[in-house]
Amino acid sequence: MKRRLGGNDDGGGGSRREVQAAVARRRASHFARFHGDAADDDGDGGGDNLHAGAKNARASELGMWATARDLEKHKQDALERRLSRGNDLPDAELSPLAAAWKPREKGKARVYGPGRVERVPPLFDMCCRFLCDNLEHVASFDGLPDPVRVKLAHWLSRRRLLTPEFLPLVTEGSPTDVQLGDCSLLPEADLKEPLANALAPNSPLGSLHLGQCGRGVSDDLLKALFSPCAEGPRAGKLTSLKMHGAYRAGDNGVLCAIENTPALEELELSHMPRLTSRVLDTIVSTPLACRDTLRSISLKGSEHVSDLAASHLAALHNLQCLDVSGLYNITDAFFESLLGSSGASAPYPRLVEIRAAACPNLTDSTLKRLRVACGATLATLDFSECTHITDAGLLALAKRDDAAGSTALQPPPTLATLRIARCRGVKSADVLITFIQNCCKESLVEVSLSSVPAVTDGVVVELAQACATSLRIANLSWCREVTDGALGVLADGCSRLTELSLYGDTQISNFFLQGHRNDVLDIVY
Repeated sequence: MKRRLGGNDDGGGGSRREVQAAVARRRASHFARFHGDAADDDGDGGGDNLHAGAKNARASELGMWATARDLEKHKQDALERRLSRGNDLPDAELSPLAAAWKPREKGKARVYGPGRVERVPPLFDMCCRFLCDNLEHVASFDGLPDPVRVKLAHWLSRRRLLTPEFLPLVTEGSPTDVQLGDCSLLPEADLKEPLANALAPNSPLGSLHLGQCGRGVSDDLLKALFSPCAEGPRAGKLTSLKMHGAYRAGDNGVLCAIENTPALEELELSHMPRLTSRVLDTIVSTPLACRDTLRSISLKGSEHVSDLAASHLAALHNLQCLDVSGLYNITDAFFESLLGSSGASAPYPRLVEIRAAACPNLTDSTLKRLRVACGATLATLDFSECTHITDAGLLALAKRDDAAGSTALQPPPTLATLRIARCRGVKSADVLITFIQNCCKESLVEVSLSSVPAVTDGVVVELAQACATSLRIANLSWCREVTDGALGVLADGCSRLTELSLYGDTQISNFFLQGHRNDVLDIVY
């Protein structure tokens, strides 16, 4: 099929760039000087009229800005037609599972997106918003319980108010928990004194979280905060240390912090490009007190960590939670070194929580290894965006057989969190249903199945039946095979479901959005 690109046809000898430039000049000329008689063209882009709606458009409304204004004017009408197109569908056009569900006659759901319905926020949120709006009149947070201080700090970070002027509000008063969700507005010089006071000797501080550190956290700052002073050691009671995005901090500063936190149980070093496996090597090879206390490690997005780090992690026998999301270099060999080979007797970690999202080199072999090594202890599984995960991996993890090679049968994992979003290799609905029955029944709290080809009405209905009393959060975005009726069964059948994400599910209509009976459900659509 030929396409008319421009008036100057060079017979195919001209370059593509020249042809595109000619088209651009003609279109610019058309919008700059429109001729009313061009509206009588055939609308195929020929002649002097390049307007997309030339056949039916009025001459007075043609033009770039007029077109945008016309689209905006009729956007609401088009939205209402799209949302209501499923209301009058006869049962014969729906799947059997969808036809079995009947919506309530009248109702209004809380929908976030097109047709959003606002709701009254909790009183605590209203108070936090009021404090943030009048923060210059607040003298101190002293006397507030630590959970309240943490939530106020979260509000300050979310409102971009965590500046050097207001930082002392969060760190003063000997708090036991300091969480700074956004340190991007805090230079290193302004962070040093408030954090040093919070980490003073004999301080009760047990948790320190520094998010979006940026340029504010460096090796020098970490050494100044955690090195022992004349009054005694610092951070003696610190059990949780989290740093996110500290691109200026490297191995030396992190090691100084770890060496002086003998009670450390939770360590997060996410998105730190200067971090290497040397930190883990030091923890294992030297007699640090935290070696026997560490239970959770996150190396999310630290790109220089490779398969070699697994041998160091394997020596942490009390390790329960591991996050290696975004480590593009690790392969199946990482988990083979971490969890040992089949039938090995070494005391390898018994992981409860594994997050390995966006690790493109992981395959079904890793899931099979987890089935052998972790058994029923596994409660959280996140392999989102692992494109090599297929039906075979899920089936191996869910099957009820002798996984350890002994006479006793090991049960499959009992999962509370399952995230396999964008695992496009999972294509069998039957396998996914079997996995839900064996690994998620009456235990699953959060599930993310976004963009998984295997998600159909049958999977959603099985999810509703197996997790009716436990499911709270579900993400079924970009699952185009799911119908209104199946979602209605899920919403009505799961009494504790409070959040349902349906991004990209354009097939969903008011038949479900305004017809389900779950009054506590928030739909993100």
